[in-house]
Amino acid sequence: MAPSDIFLVLGILLSFFLSIIAMPIFRSIAIRIGLVDKPDHRKIHQNHIPLVGGLAIGFTLLLTLLLLARFELISSALVKLLGGSYVLLIIGAIDDKKDIRASYKLVVQLLCAVIIAMDGYRLTSFHGILGIYDISMVAQYILSVILITGVINAFNLMDGIDGLAGGLMLIGFIILATISYYIGHEFYTLLCLIVAGSLISFLRFNVFSIKHKIFMGDAGSLFLGFLMIGIAIDLINIASKDAIGAEVIWLLPLIIAVFIIPVADSLRVYFTRIKNGNSPFKADRSHIHHLFLELGLKHTKVTFIISMLSLSLVILAFLFHFIWTLDIILLGIVAILSIMYYILNINKQVNEWQQKIKQMESQM
Repeated sequence: MAPSDIFLVLGILLSFFLSIIAMPIFRSIAIRIGLVDKPDHRKIHQNHIPLVGGLAIGFTLLLTLLLLARFELISSALVKLLGGSYVLLIIGAIDDKKDIRASYKLVVQLLCAVIIAMDGYRLTSFHGILGIYDISMVAQYILSVILITGVINAFNLMDGIDGLAGGLMLIGFIILATISYYIGHEFYTLLCLIVAGSLISFLRFNVFSIKHKIFMGDAGSLFLGFLMIGIAIDLINIASKDAIGAEVIWLLPLIIAVFIIPVADSLRVYFTRIKNGNSPFKADRSHIHHLFLELGLKHTKVTFIISMLSLSLVILAFLFHFIWTLDIILLGIVAILSIMYYILNINKQVNEWQQKIKQMESQM
């Protein structure tokens, strides 16, 4: 094992153990200052749950990078990516505590997206999707800012049941770490593994603990969502312009598959709300995890099913890139998700009719 590989292994192990230590400390502080998720009519938990998973992960990432990272590998663009992610971490923590208006949060997200897009974290090509390759500079900025803010909020909306957002992000960062290692980007590999180690620790408290449970909070989903999409965009650009440019052919389907469930679900929910005459930001129980819960499954089973579905789509995208074009792969993924949503919606409608019938019978 090369010395650099030892540092990578050390990164994930160190971040895991530091997080195991940090999580209870942050939990105690959150309880004292009231940084907790309070139960209401839309929530299942009956106790006040600390919203510090994201803060503990952010602290662990920073500390581990200070201990292990080679700072000569950190460019000014990387500093802005990390800086933007920590700005969103702070904004998310304030929102967890005081409920910031959604429009204010969106403005901050857009500003962070614009700043990193100006430093190269933007889409520069469609790489043949729908036959499109080159796109204008204006389109690059517009599409990139929309994509970055869209992904941030998509993962934020996935944080509805125990372990779901954390599980999807864990899969995503491991995939990104694998890609980074393959194309030789040492810093991204280390960064992604550090986050993965922290997420494993977080899931220990979020999913497998009742007495010491913590939630990720908006701080965590905004922080990690921004970091994740920024790294993904840059990896695509690196693979498309370096000597290994041909590798973008298999890299792109993998990255799309990592993000497809949160993004597709948020787009479906927004469209359905608008179609029904409601605000796209009005909270309801129509997300993918809510539809699975309608089957009578427990939170942990739903989290496992959706996480495994995400991982399966990544594996299928990689395997089928050998024989199919990217357009066909994307069409297949959309078809799989559409069939799944159709079946889940039928089940939801049946449950709603059963409840109406029971109400009518009780009133007779």
